[in-house]
Amino acid sequence: MNFRDIFATVLAEYPQAKTTPLKKHPLAAKIRKKWPTEIGAWVDENWPGKNLMVTGTRFVGSWAYVPWLAVMDQRLTNTTQHGLYVVISFAEDGSRVSIGLGQGVTSSTQKILGDNLKKIHATLDLPEGFKPGPLPSGSLGESNSARGYEPAIVAYKLYEKQSLPENAQLEGDIRQCIDHLISLVDLDEIRAIYSDDTTSRMPSVGDNAQGQKVWILAPGQGAKLWDEWKSEGIGALGWDGTDDLSLYSSREEILPV
Repeated sequence: MNFRDIFATVLAEYPQAKTTPLKKHPLAAKIRKKWPTEIGAWVDENWPGKNLMVTGTRFVGSWAYVPWLAVMDQRLTNTTQHGLYVVISFAEDGSRVSIGLGQGVTSSTQKILGDNLKKIHATLDLPEGFKPGPLPSGSLGESNSARGYEPAIVAYKLYEKQSLPENAQLEGDIRQCIDHLISLVDLDEIRAIYSDDTTSRMPSVGDNAQGQKVWILAPGQGAKLWDEWKSEGIGALGWDGTDDLSLYSSREEILPV
């Protein structure tokens, strides 16, 4: 599995790509589908029967500020919205990539993320050569989205675009992270930390003064998606498993998705 080629491609092409239309863009298709499928085959070959799942940024309607690829242990979570997983995050300006263990931010406050991080650090040693999270502020960028992800990182390595190591090193880093993820999920105390995250999170609903139903839809944890929502003129639900609906031409095609 040539992770170095993937990383180099995203870092070189993503900043320009996100200034162009998303629909049917080849880089978006690689991050959304092609590379997760290829990495998933590599994961299944090296960790057979471990019920691991690989996914990438879904790009639901717009480019993401920070694209990512993730490996999840489905005993704990099957979505990057919550739980603990291996995550590869690319800085929004294409300057660097982070490899490590991260937490879902959608369902957690900054305090919960910080408390979880301390519990995990107290439970298991970090992968060799990795630094303890959170990521230093600004590592992934200056947008609210980028800064919202940084406190959720439990352990990490940062590689600059101009000094990516050989593929063997990158593959070894990812192997370490996956091994540590499996070891962590084996522990009752780690599963207990995220036990509240296993239920679905839906927007709050209530009645306004006229008795009408009103949905409260927040732009991510800590309003981290506000800049993106405002610039795109959208509101969105974080359905990680849903493809870009603009790729479908009719209601009938969308329903099975």
